[in-house]
Amino acid sequence: MRPSHAEPKSPAAASPPAAQGGKDSNPLLAFARELGAPAWLLTAGGVMGAMFLLGEPFQKNLKAWRESLGLKPEPASKGSPAPEPLPPAPGAPITGQAVSGNDNQSLQQTSAGGNLTLASGGAVVHNDLITHAQTTNNFYAAAEPKRQRVLSTIAHPPQGVGVMGREQELAELDARLGEPGNNRRLVVHGESGVGKSELLREYARRHEARYPAGRYWIDCRLNLASELANLGRQCWQMAWLEGPLEEQAIEVLQHLAKEKVLLLFDNATSEGQVEPFLPPAGQAHVLLSSTSRDWGPPLVEVWRPEGLQRLDPPAALAVIEKVAGEAVAR
Repeated sequence: MRPSHAEPKSPAAASPPAAQGGKDSNPLLAFARELGAPAWLLTAGGVMGAMFLLGEPFQKNLKAWRESLGLKPEPASKGSPAPEPLPPAPGAPITGQAVSGNDNQSLQQTSAGGNLTLASGGAVVHNDLITHAQTTNNFYAAAEPKRQRVLSTIAHPPQGVGVMGREQELAELDARLGEPGNNRRLVVHGESGVGKSELLREYARRHEARYPAGRYWIDCRLNLASELANLGRQCWQMAWLEGPLEEQAIEVLQHLAKEKVLLLFDNATSEGQVEPFLPPAGQAHVLLSSTSRDWGPPLVEVWRPEGLQRLDPPAALAVIEKVAGEAVAR
């Protein structure tokens, strides 16, 4: 019996390109091909993949399915977007890298929770909670201008006219006080309405250079503790002051005593009223005006200027002419 010679079988026709598909073109078809599915199933899988459009539920579960079947995870196709980083654990701080502003000054490290942080150089640094990415925005926030110290609360002279007819008293006042540092406290005593307050103001206006740290007016008819505390906060930027007003006032006075300042206490009534609110020994000068005679050493020096009287008629007319004009004075 002769062996039969079977005709060699022709090789099976290659699957149509539509059935093969690119390995990276459709994850669903690639998954089915690894299972050894026939061509018709691959074709059906392609149709199903087109219908589902690789929806989000399938993408999320594909990795789990592969691991359960012992298959290798499919490599990411070329051009696939990189996965986003996971958000941080609740309560975990996010610290940004130091960057530089327009002035090339290094910004301090910032730690924020999605907030805008103003750093040096005017750059606004933002830390994103989700991506951990730190960016510098294209706009700049101007820093708040620093408040300047107020150096004087002395009122300007009425109508721009200073004290007239008091040159002798001003010269004597200048000599009695001298230069800062001698712990001088001087009470100017006189009757009401003779010009004590304006004499003190004029002295302060003329000696700005002698008191570069400030010249301040304090009305003793008001609460002295409150006035001194407000002076510290508003004129010396002592925003940290807190607690009872008396303690705040004492802290302000301790600072003022170290500087070349002039404190004018107007309408003082007695030593007991002002003694708790006088600065300790140091650089400050203190001038007080009072109608009371109950003053004296060692707390203060008393000056009763003999010439500090009501203006005589010629001096009064000169003042009227200077303020209101010659027609009114005549």
